[in-house]
Amino acid sequence: MERHLHEAIVSLSRDNRLPEDSHQTMAAVLIPIEDHQVGAEQVPAVSARSLYAWLESPENFFSWIESRIVRFGFVRDTDFALHEIMEPDSRGLRGQQGRNDYYLTLDMAKELALVERNEKGRQARQYFITSERRLKANGAGADPLKALSDPQQLRTLLLGFTERLIALEAKAAEDAQKLAFQDAQDTITQATNTQSVQSVAKVLGIGSVKFFEWLRRAGILMHNNLPYQCHIDSGYFKVVQRSFVGKNDQKQLYARTLVTGKGFAYLQRRYQAAQHTPEHA
Repeated sequence: MERHLHEAIVSLSRDNRLPEDSHQTMAAVLIPIEDHQVGAEQVPAVSARSLYAWLESPENFFSWIESRIVRFGFVRDTDFALHEIMEPDSRGLRGQQGRNDYYLTLDMAKELALVERNEKGRQARQYFITSERRLKANGAGADPLKALSDPQQLRTLLLGFTERLIALEAKAAEDAQKLAFQDAQDTITQATNTQSVQSVAKVLGIGSVKFFEWLRRAGILMHNNLPYQCHIDSGYFKVVQRSFVGKNDQKQLYARTLVTGKGFAYLQRRYQAAQHTPEHA
């Protein structure tokens, strides 16, 4: 059976005419959901062998299913039903031989798909979730309080919350990384402190003389090392007056270019971009 299912997967995967939700289509064909007796109830269930074939696990089937039953505490006649399949004797002898299959509730099937932690498991889990929603929509109107006294429905609710929590935690971690990066950029861009061009050159790992030359070639500083007015207006630079005592004890003034936090971010981007275009470096 596993061999035939695997061949069907390969065949369907190569069919370029499959609809956009081809994975859902393949899952529906290869992991059918049918009503089976699990314990005292008739519930929607799937064949463990069908799920195993879809997941393409390298483990032996019985090792795969038994290890997960033990590890995750699944209970017979609550989470699954054991079913014996009678088939012709493959050894050519007369009569039939039996082999076991496990009919899994949708909750157990979703958990098994979840713990695979791969793309095939994600596809199967999404298929089970979608199918379960359709089944619940068709059975709308049932007493919601039944979940409090029905272990099966309570397990369904808990698994649903678990899946939502995993998705939310993953999104929160991703958002936190983006926020931390943006905060770092904003801190640099909005900084009110200024620093000298020489200090910026040191941070960028370039000599100050060479950096001044590049700034002039790039049209950022004029020949006297003062910034063009457009860059001052953009908030990249500040020009301040400084004084010093020269010969004959006379006080003299000079203009000095300082780089703002916003200007540092701008110069860093411009300089790094120039390194990828040697003719402009």
